[in-house]
Amino acid sequence: MNINLDLYRIFYEVAKIGSISAATNVLFISQPAITFQIKKLEDKLGIDLFTRTKHGVVLTDEGKILF
Repeated sequence: MNINLDLYRIFYEVAKIGSISAATNVLFISQPAITFQIKKLEDKLGIDLFTRTKHGVVLTDEGKILF
């Protein structure tokens, strides 16, 4: 499986911060672009990595393993 390492970097920063919106300041990428990249990684891995809440994102069990 060939996955771009930038997808993992974006995943790591969002997981560490717990918010896609706040990760925009660290990654210098727009919120829609981060959301798209996270979805792309989830599709490639075939799992959900985050549970979206109104306060940010929370890692799923599979997301915790990857993190």
